[in-house]
Amino acid sequence: MDNEIRKPSYIKNPDYITGKKDEAEAYNFTCLTCEETLQLNYKRQIENSWTGKGTNLNEEEYLQLRKHYHIGVANKSKEGGFPVFDKIICKTCNAEYFTYIGIDEPLNSMYQIQVQGIMRNASKNVDKL
Repeated sequence: MDNEIRKPSYIKNPDYITGKKDEAEAYNFTCLTCEETLQLNYKRQIENSWTGKGTNLNEEEYLQLRKHYHIGVANKSKEGGFPVFDKIICKTCNAEYFTYIGIDEPLNSMYQIQVQGIMRNASKNVDKL
């Protein structure tokens, strides 16, 4: 795991709050290989919060990400929410990106999401186009 685009922070404002008007529904970032715009969909991550990971991640990757980001037995994200991990694959060049978000639910069905980490999977060899 290498090439971090975004690193965790203990103190930052939420990137997404459910119900807030004029809020983007995804976090956009640029593929380091082909410069395609990739999206981390917030609502999909809220659905993933029940398992802590997206369906694109296998169990080994999930455990490695938990270890890399120092998620302990308390299962808390850096900002105090619930950690959720996923993998986004660039449709143009097949580069893989691991994502880590923290989801906090201060009120029933009201979620605050903080994008804590995005990194390119260095073990997936993808040549620059």
